[in-house]
Amino acid sequence: VSNASGSNGSYTYQWQHYNGSAWININGATGLSYAPGLLTSTTNFRRLAITACTNVPSNTITVTVYPDLNPGSIG
Repeated sequence: VSNASGSNGSYTYQWQHYNGSAWININGATGLSYAPGLLTSTTNFRRLAITACTNVPSNTITVTVYPDLNPGSIG
């Protein structure tokens, strides 16, 4: 995660997740980085860099959640 740059140099941040149809703000997720904790489904995230004039989204990252590992058996 890197700082935003350009504009007037004064930024705040807001992390969002995608619910399938819209980007939703994550309450309290306003830092430079964000650790979502335990996820139960694949989720897309992005961070808004907010200035007095505009909100600019970062690239989107996808955290993929796979089904539980089944180790099989030995016969």
